[in-house]
Amino acid sequence: MKEKRNQFKKYLLLIVLTSSTAIADTELPALPFQKHNFVYAASNAFASLSRRAASYSAVIVQDGRDDGVFFNGPALTSSSTQTPNARGSQYLNTVVQVQEIDTTRRSNGSIYEYAKILDNGRTFWIDLRAVFRLDTVLSTQSLNVGTVYLNQDDRNDGVYFNGPALTSANTLKPDAQGSQYNGDSVRPLQIKTTKRNSNGQTYTYVQVQDGSRRYWIDVRAVFDQILSTSTATSLGYIDQSSRSDSFYEGDSPLTSLSSMTRAGSAVSFNQDPVTIQRTRVQKRGNGNTYTYVYVYDQNKRRSYWIDKRAVTPYASISPATVLNNVTAYINQSERNDGIYSRGPALTSADTMSADGKASSYDGDLVQVQRIVTTQRGSSQTPYQYAQVKDGTKTFWIDVRALFDTVTSTSNTQSNGYIDQYGRSDGVYNNGAPFTNASSFAPNTNAAAYNNDPVTIQKTSIQKRANGNTYVYVYVYDQTQKRSFWIDQRAISTQTLSYDGLSAAQQQWLASTAPYAAQVAGSNNLYASIMLAQAILESGWASSDLSQNPNNNFFGIKYSAAYPSIYASGKVLMSTWEEDRNGGLYQTSAYFNTYATVTNSFLDYVRFLKAGTRYQNMFRNPYNSYVQAANNLVADGYATDSKYAGKLIGIIQSYHLDVLDGR
Repeated sequence: MKEKRNQFKKYLLLIVLTSSTAIADTELPALPFQKHNFVYAASNAFASLSRRAASYSAVIVQDGRDDGVFFNGPALTSSSTQTPNARGSQYLNTVVQVQEIDTTRRSNGSIYEYAKILDNGRTFWIDLRAVFRLDTVLSTQSLNVGTVYLNQDDRNDGVYFNGPALTSANTLKPDAQGSQYNGDSVRPLQIKTTKRNSNGQTYTYVQVQDGSRRYWIDVRAVFDQILSTSTATSLGYIDQSSRSDSFYEGDSPLTSLSSMTRAGSAVSFNQDPVTIQRTRVQKRGNGNTYTYVYVYDQNKRRSYWIDKRAVTPYASISPATVLNNVTAYINQSERNDGIYSRGPALTSADTMSADGKASSYDGDLVQVQRIVTTQRGSSQTPYQYAQVKDGTKTFWIDVRALFDTVTSTSNTQSNGYIDQYGRSDGVYNNGAPFTNASSFAPNTNAAAYNNDPVTIQKTSIQKRANGNTYVYVYVYDQTQKRSFWIDQRAISTQTLSYDGLSAAQQQWLASTAPYAAQVAGSNNLYASIMLAQAILESGWASSDLSQNPNNNFFGIKYSAAYPSIYASGKVLMSTWEEDRNGGLYQTSAYFNTYATVTNSFLDYVRFLKAGTRYQNMFRNPYNSYVQAANNLVADGYATDSKYAGKLIGIIQSYHLDVLDGR
């Protein structure tokens, strides 16, 4: 017994002298009576203590630890805290309330922190490192939103079955990874915002219904991935005519907590003019890409995000086609157009709605001043508008309101020729007149095509708003080798006769008649007389004088005193003449030669116009080709007394008089 007391004294002396070593950290040989869980220590060996108040929830963790639990205070701060009363493993994953943080300094200078814990009414202390402070739930919000998609393309979120991360003992670690549910269609149920005590930051978690599963995940996992955001200003208007969009305030849809729910329906904003300020392209968890625009609504005086498809840009306007001296009738028999005072429809905030109804002007004759083409929306659908003047009022109207009503069209196949005698028709290249925006004004005057043989290919019957019906034909001009539309009344269907003619003669007549008709028509002469003379003088283009390179079809002689500007030279030829008694004799004379057949016809006109000798040859309301033929002989053109009868016979045999109407 004495030996045991001496051994105890040695140990006691060692404790007192070794003040730099904490009792709890010194490994001593086992005492024989250590089984009583009691160690005596000098009062100056207890750890010093400081306290600070605390109040938060936490969970006891023991990962890689084996902490002691003390019922009477922090370890080694009193004689009753020299050994633990329990082990931390007994409280593993227990959610507790931290009431106080006690800082201790031991005799060796080491500092330890202990948490004062309240657990179901019982208090104990444990090393602060065994206490995991749970995140604080700052707010809870129920949601009433539609389906969203889990997006883990550029994320790696944890999935928690029992609540937001780090808010309970069951949410310290994720139960699964978000990548397992990437692209899933989920329905958000509620949102909890938490404050992380480790860094002071806030996090938001959303509870979602994913099929039969419910779980929590970082709310950003259901946000769209923002691919790009651009700043560019443009003008447009809200178009809800065939849509029912929502609008969002603060941020574009599904890119932040505030944009999880819509601010309202855009239907009430329909037709509102807006300024597009930003454009954002987003990729959703379903793989689809969406584009939203941030707009300022000029009517509502507020800004919001909306699907780009809900905004129609104002129609662009092409440069105007200015028209001069073009009139048309407003035709509302089958239409219901609006009129716009400040520009074509939907090209500005001032033209979003019509200023009146075109039906009030139905049948009015208006002056068409200009035509523009507008292009609407992303599809760039073209519309054409005309600015018209109706009396003192000027406005814009859909160009189709000025078109004729086409009652019928038909394909035909017949021949004729352009007849502009007593007429002045227009030629239209781009459609029958008043059937499209390019056919209000003629492209040229038909006088340039007078007497041209044509093939009629189509017929269009049209009713104008003035109540009149017009017929136009689409023809192929064999001389000009081109097609166009013209008034049917400008076409004569009378034709030449080729009876009894050889193939060569038929070809010559068909090709020469247009020359004769054109030259005669522009010089107020009878084409029938001109062509009949060419036939008679040249023997149907068989005489040496009419052959190339002479090309003299009228027997016009060379005159040194009055040389012809159309002649290219002269040639000596034998000719038969008739004396005063009707007898024939042969002689020689110089005749003009011409580079072209046309020049021969033009020189014929020059010859008749020279002086006053042949003035009776020109057309007037009181004569005819018969009279002109007789006048030609009476005025001394030919010495042949039967010359007039021969001309008249040729004209009547081949119906050359039809050329006089051309």
